[in-house]
Amino acid sequence: MSASGAGIAGRQSQSLPAVTLVLGGARSGKSRYAERLIEAAATEGTRSLCAALREAAGPIVLVANEVGLGLVPETPLGRRFRDAAGRLNQEIAALADRVVFVAAGLPLVLKEPG
Repeated sequence: MSASGAGIAGRQSQSLPAVTLVLGGARSGKSRYAERLIEAAATEGTRSLCAALREAAGPIVLVANEVGLGLVPETPLGRRFRDAAGRLNQEIAALADRVVFVAAGLPLVLKEPG
């Protein structure tokens, strides 16, 4: 899933195309089982991803889909997925040195080192 990036400040970096893929496979069902899958994926996936980020030797670039700024999902399952993705993004942002939100090609720096 990760691929080598061009590098940040001349250093090799890793890039993950979409953080919400950690949760994506669980949202396709339409049952309580699917809802439990989302919760399990969110909990276990978040734990695993955060542990890997803490142990990373070099820069990591993560890209996440913003799922909380649009319409409220129609289904309970969709709302659970949106909430789980938001919690995942918050956990990762707490670990990150730098967080940039990009909309319409315009970067908004939310967090800087220091």
